Amino acid sequence: YSLGNHVFDQKYPDTKRGLLAECRIHHATLTCRALATRTPSGSAFPQWDETGLHTRAEEGVLARCAVPAHATVQVDGWQLRPGGEKNRLVTGPLALLGKAVAGVGTWQSTPRPFLSVASGQLAAGEPPLLVAMQRHFSTLDGENAPRPYVYQVTRQGLVARWRGSSLAWPLLDAQVIPGSDGVDVLCALHRADSFLQLDPSQQATRTALYRWKGFGFEAASDAAAAAICQKLYKPVGG
Repeated sequence: YSLGNHVFDQKYPDTKRGLLAECRIHHATLTCRALATRTPSGSAFPQWDETGLHTRAEEGVLARCAVPAHATVQVDGWQLRPGGEKNRLVTGPLALLGKAVAGVGTWQSTPRPFLSVASGQLAAGEPPLLVAMQRHFSTLDGENAPRPYVYQVTRQGLVARWRGSSLAWPLLDAQVIPGSDGVDVLCALHRADSFLQLDPSQQATRTALYRWKGFGFEAASDAAAAAICQKLYKPVGG
């Protein structure tokens, strides 16, 4: 995968320095390393840069970003995986294919702009729900940004229980994590600005916990879960 203009014929010195990302899966973990290239003067074709001096910073960042493989998501007796055409590079809305873990039954959802999906035991004594992060435009902040959606998984497919929310502050990401009482909570990473004074260029962030209330989310107080949430979104090298 190109990192951008790798084969290029610009004359400026900085455009002669290139980078390849070599990624491998080993023991169910994805790791990447940086491979330096340099394009000779008068050429548009990069060659290996044996010195690799400008990759040290990139190597340090990549070494701390190993990604473990995840098992197929299962929600309330249904196994979910990407649907649609096989071996197709997904660049737009994605459909989910549901298959019954026990017995017979399959369905495919309509394509949606999914960013991630996870099973969440959001209420004690109730079936797990599907918590999805989807990218959508909102007039609240004027941004095409991640929003949390909640679905019930049924034999007929996905039934929306909550169609998106920006939560308390502009949202960057969110994950389902276990709460101290055995009920899962939503760990959210927010920008530090607010909807009253929006600043999309804001670099500072904050984390917050939310609990499902049957229709939407409300702020949650759980010291142990808050510590897990902060660790999840601790800056690289921080």
